Amino acid sequence: MLMLSLLSAQQRVGRSYGRVCRRRLRQHLLAQCAAAGVQYLEGEVASVNAEPESARATLTCRDGTAVRTR
Repeated sequence: MLMLSLLSAQQRVGRSYGRVCRRRLRQHLLAQCAAAGVQYLEGEVASVNAEPESARATLTCRDGTAVRTR
């Protein structure tokens, strides 16, 4: 009985708060990425070589694939 009264009480968290459906959020973000031409590569990053002067980096995966970032 105490549990039911606690669940129905309003709680303030002191900041903006919202709940989202994770499935729908993921679908929305994936759709935006696809529309922007984002490519997904499966792999595990083995090393990152950063180029501070150009704000770029090269990611090297364990299978040898190299991906240059922008």
